[in-house]
Amino acid sequence: MVLVELKNQENGAMLPVELKNQENEAMLPVELKNQENGAMLPVELKNQENEAMLPVELKNQENGAMLPVELKIVKILEDKLLSIRQTSQNDSLCIENGRNELLKQIQRFTEQNEPIQFILPGFPFKSPNLEKVTGKLPDGADLYALEDLNGLCREISLTYGHGCKMLIWSDGRVFSDLVGVSNEDVSTYNDILKSYSSTMAHIQWDDMSNYISNENADDLIKMYGTKTFTFEHWLSTSENNHKEYIHLRTFLERDLGNTGAYKELSRRKLKGQISHIAREMIHRNDALTRFLPFLDSLIPLVTLLRFLDFLIPLTRFLLFLDFLIPLVTLLRFLDFLIPLVTLLHFPDFLIPLVTLLRFLDFLIPLVPLLRFLDYMI
Repeated sequence: MVLVELKNQENGAMLPVELKNQENEAMLPVELKNQENGAMLPVELKNQENEAMLPVELKNQENGAMLPVELKIVKILEDKLLSIRQTSQNDSLCIENGRNELLKQIQRFTEQNEPIQFILPGFPFKSPNLEKVTGKLPDGADLYALEDLNGLCREISLTYGHGCKMLIWSDGRVFSDLVGVSNEDVSTYNDILKSYSSTMAHIQWDDMSNYISNENADDLIKMYGTKTFTFEHWLSTSENNHKEYIHLRTFLERDLGNTGAYKELSRRKLKGQISHIAREMIHRNDALTRFLPFLDSLIPLVTLLRFLDFLIPLTRFLLFLDFLIPLVTLLRFLDFLIPLVTLLHFPDFLIPLVTLLRFLDFLIPLVPLLRFLDYMI
């Protein structure tokens, strides 16, 4: 293990680092990177003999604790993402910029000692292309993906004591009509996945039906979309937008080209239909992108309402106490009579009943509170 002592100047610049090799006490060179916000990026430690990377344990000078847990979380996410995608020459730049942004997002939660909450738009429905899927219902790929996401959150939770949750925002109803998938198929698909993931401690679900009464993509656009959005303007604002459009159009042509009525279309008409669908998807995605930060702000409220939902059975029971208040008043009088009841050898069964009503009497002050909770629910 190589121990690193970090020193920080008053102006935020990093001073030379003292490195000690436990085997020979020799000093080793180290490359330190400092973010704009002051958080330390991972340290690259090189062995003088063969330039091989060595493991480094970073310790805080003040209390000896490990350096920010945010970096560990980012490392977990980077390792996961890079293990499932091909790399390219631009990856180093993307990773560097993405790491900075990800650290800021993670710090929002760690600074408040709150569970880290991810929102993942996905799991809409099965592709209508039967050359790619076995049917309309979830298959092994869906189940494996959920297990993998839950495992990722579990790994983060082992590093960060306040835990990690993955809110899957199923976006099926945002796009389903564009590709010929019915709302019934969307609901069945999601219900099965929710049932399967019910034992996964880190997975939660949400969708448009909880926020837009008609579950209509047009309403989503009206409520959250850019009022002045035009596809032409969107396309011209960035070269990446143009690449995204081409990629989406190519994907849709491969996915839908051999399904339903599309099989009967000429090449020219098919391309026209696919282009229209791709443009509409991009328009709806603009609204969805603006909606999700709003959803993020609602997470504390959603958590509260889930707690209130848990209270519904208890609320219904305790409101029954409201009905019992006159009876409790009567039993108070009986409570007063207990010595007399005992003295005169009245039926003994009255005494346990009075004891029960003493407990109910204790709960009476809760009735107004539970009325309020019942109203809120």
